[in-house]
Amino acid sequence: MKNANQTWTKKDMQTIKTRHNDGLSDQLIAEELGRSVEAIKSRRCAMGLKKNDAKKRGPKPTPKEDAKFTSYQAQPRKTVRYLWGALEVTKF
Repeated sequence: MKNANQTWTKKDMQTIKTRHNDGLSDQLIAEELGRSVEAIKSRRCAMGLKKNDAKKRGPKPTPKEDAKFTSYQAQPRKTVRYLWGALEVTKF
């Protein structure tokens, strides 16, 4: 940790804010800034930023990468009814 016990600069706090909004975890932000994970958590809380839900996720996918997943979701679904409509099963 190259920046341990150093004062927080405006650039450091801006980096925390932008990386947090990009979806990076505290672990990845700490590695980038050369601080401990606990220091990042403490500063993030002091800045009023909530914890990201995912663990160690990277930046948001590009539209091209995201298209791989949306093409599967966009396929039509087929609903099958059993027992005179009492039970419905949706198939992909």
